Amino acid sequence: MREEIIGKTKNKIIEEYKNRPDKLTYRSCSFNPYHTGIQNKDLILKENNYKHPQGVRIQKMTQKFELDPEQPAAKQMRKTEFNFDKQFVYIFYHYEDGKITATEEEWNRNDLLGDAKVDDPNGNEQEETKDQQEKRKIHELELKCHEQVKYQEGQQLTEI
Repeated sequence: MREEIIGKTKNKIIEEYKNRPDKLTYRSCSFNPYHTGIQNKDLILKENNYKHPQGVRIQKMTQKFELDPEQPAAKQMRKTEFNFDKQFVYIFYHYEDGKITATEEEWNRNDLLGDAKVDDPNGNEQEETKDQQEKRKIHELELKCHEQVKYQEGQQLTEI
């Protein structure tokens, strides 16, 4: 299912899925088509309803995942939110059986972008710390979500 919500200050694309191998059940992308001043660290979407040559700036991307009964619940993401207005990434994990709380993580997006793996000027690769590996993984999740949103938007163009 795909739904496009068109508003005066904020637009949203919502997609819902069933029976996907990656357990994705929901993805949304919010943007303001009238926002100008796109910066380098902004993610852009070539949206179908507006003919902005540079695209529109994404404000927030959200994904929700169903629980895989074959995997430990506490290690599986329930929801990811990439909030570009606040410059934060939020990750929520599934609840374990018998627990009333679940793990949540909050990451400053600027830290994720600024803590990229740096190569040694002498040509030697430096070993990533566990923190750097985690930040890289989360940044890769953001990029993958962005690529999937762009792909789905492109699919809409070919289906019209």
